[in-house]
Amino acid sequence: MRQTQQVRWIFDDMLNKCSRLQTLNLQITKCDNDAYIGHSDMSSVIIPHFSIKNLVITFNFDVFAFKYFICKFPNLPYLWLSINCPATSAIKEQRELYFSRHFLAFLNYVSSITDYDVSLYRRVDVLPDIIPFTKNKYLTIRINPRQTDVQYPKIEFTNEGACLFYQYCSRAQLLDLWNKASHMIRNLTFSVLDEYIHNDDDDGDDYKHELLVDIFSHCTNIGTFSYQCSDYLCVPSER
Repeated sequence: MRQTQQVRWIFDDMLNKCSRLQTLNLQITKCDNDAYIGHSDMSSVIIPHFSIKNLVITFNFDVFAFKYFICKFPNLPYLWLSINCPATSAIKEQRELYFSRHFLAFLNYVSSITDYDVSLYRRVDVLPDIIPFTKNKYLTIRINPRQTDVQYPKIEFTNEGACLFYQYCSRAQLLDLWNKASHMIRNLTFSVLDEYIHNDDDDGDDYKHELLVDIFSHCTNIGTFSYQCSDYLCVPSER
């Protein structure tokens, strides 16, 4: 743990010496979420770097990294951030704990950036928190049987809107989303790959059509709607 702390502060010191650095690209495959539990007030020890214009980061969830980036780069013009799907249950628990306490602070930081693209793995119920921070209030939902993670969908959001990538999304989950966020959504795209089959029903076509009915029943404020599917379009079959 002490070695991890020392290496990170050496990295921070090197950044401070590169006062003309404008683009920083980081790809981090390991993390040590126990190493910085004691540094709750990182703003008192981190010297901000104001020259960085483009920050590109791919990494596993790391509590220290989130606190560090927010304090270190307070005025970024561009951020591209990709947070990998947690590899262990311990990392998932730490991620959920951190975001349950600090997700809105993280969104406030990201929304202060002129141009950003953030992707992470979280539950569908965070979308109502994300959409108000986007400019055009658009939402794209892509149900893809080949999506790698089943429990947590991939959520990507920019300053324009948000996109949800899911292997399986139940009708109840989407109904909950419509109930909480339909009044915010102005532009909606719904995409289902052809080979998608509902987990509890052999008739995947009925499932897709029921989702369409739910969308038009709840999302009455949308100005633009796009449906992407090479299958035929029809109303749900009678029960």
